[in-house]
Amino acid sequence: MKKFLLKSLLVFAIFFAVAGLPNLLFCLIAPAWVKFELPRDTTVVFIGDSHIEIGIDEKFIPGSINFAKSAEPFLNMYPRLKKLLEANPQISTVFVDVTPHNLRKDKDGNIHSEDMRYLLRQNLRFYSLDEMALIPPKTYLGAIFNYRVAGSSMKSLIFKNPQKIFENLGCHFESNKRGLEADIKYGHARKRLGFSNNSPYGNEVQLKYLRKIVEYVRARNVRIIFLNTPIYHPYEFFDIPYYEATLKANFSDVEIWDYANFPVPDECRQDVNHLNKWGAEIFSKELARRMREEGIIGHETAAEM
Repeated sequence: MKKFLLKSLLVFAIFFAVAGLPNLLFCLIAPAWVKFELPRDTTVVFIGDSHIEIGIDEKFIPGSINFAKSAEPFLNMYPRLKKLLEANPQISTVFVDVTPHNLRKDKDGNIHSEDMRYLLRQNLRFYSLDEMALIPPKTYLGAIFNYRVAGSSMKSLIFKNPQKIFENLGCHFESNKRGLEADIKYGHARKRLGFSNNSPYGNEVQLKYLRKIVEYVRARNVRIIFLNTPIYHPYEFFDIPYYEATLKANFSDVEIWDYANFPVPDECRQDVNHLNKWGAEIFSKELARRMREEGIIGHETAAEM
C-alpha cells in the first residue's frame, strides 16, 4: 500500500511538473506583464463576448478598441474592464455587449464551462477574493491541469510577449466563415443557443456583475451603452420576451442600442447570431456613423469611407 501511494504521488508530481506548473505560473505571472495603457486618442471601449469580438472591427471606428472575448461572462469582464479604465482616464464611452444570449435564463452555466477554464487562465490575477469564490474548484483544476495548453504557457513565460498576452484578454477576431445556411439547415443554431428549463444554473451572478459594471463605469463619469448586435430572425432563436423583461426589470436606467434587426446580407453572417468580417465592416461603419452623430467620436477617416 505504501509503495502504491509513493508511486501515485510520483506520477502526480511528474504530471504537475509537466502540465500543471507551467499553467499555474502563467496564471500568476504573465498577466502582471500586461500594460493596459492605450493610445491617448482611444476614448471608446467595446467589451463583451463573441458577438462583439467577431462583430465589431475597430479599424472602422476611430478612437476605439475592441476588448471582447468569446464566451466571457460579466464576472470575467468586470475586473479587467476596471484595469483598463484605471489605466486610461481618457476613455469616455464604454459599450457592453448585452444580448438575448448573455442574458439567457441559465447563463451562469458559463462559469462552470470548459470555456471558463481558458478565460480563468488568462484572467485569474485580476480577480478579487470575492470573485474567485464564485468559481467552482473544478474550473480551477481544469485551468491548471490542462496539458493541451501547457506548452503555450511555457512558451509565453519564456519569450514574454506582453502585447500578445494583452490581445489574448480581448481583441477583434476576423471571421471568414459564411455558415448561416448550415447553422439553420442542420440544426446547429438551436442546439448551440437553446437553453434548458432543467438547467441547475440561473443568471443571478451574470446580472449581478452586469450591474457592477454599470455602477463602476458611471462612478468614473464614463458613458455606458448596452449594445445588442445583429441577429438572424431573433424571435425564432431566442426568448426575446424574457430578454426584454429582464432588461426592463433590472436595467431600465441604462441606454441600449438595439441592432438585433439591423439588416445584414446572409452572406455577411458567420451564423445565426454572429457576423463575419464582411458583416463586421457593415455594422462597424453603421456604429461609427451614429457615434459621430452623437459626438462620441470625431470625423470619419479614410478607412470608414
